Amino acid sequence: MSIFPDREAAFEQKFVHDEEVAFLVRMARERRFGLWAAGRMGQDEEAAAAYARSLVKGALDGKTDAELLAEVQRDLAARGVSASPTELQQAMLQAETGARTQVMGADPSALDRR
Repeated sequence: MSIFPDREAAFEQKFVHDEEVAFLVRMARERRFGLWAAGRMGQDEEAAAAYARSLVKGALDGKTDAELLAEVQRDLAARGVSASPTELQQAMLQAETGARTQVMGADPSALDRR
């Protein structure tokens, strides 16, 4: 009896799991990044949540990281807030770190805020 079918199934399950985690991390990252940007723009809680949802929707629609960064930079500039590309990339990286922690379960309470 061969173990290859079992191993193949395990690899397929791992691939599916890894893709699901990557998707959840990206969506959580966009939400966190959107909330950060909305805070910089001085938006209230409701407007900040709507802005974060718009970035998540953009990611779902296939926008690249560069496109999302450019969109946020334009939105900040329209509100008179200056942010360098480096600052925006750092904020996105911090959002990703927090999102990864959230999704991987190190911060279970954060999952309630998704």
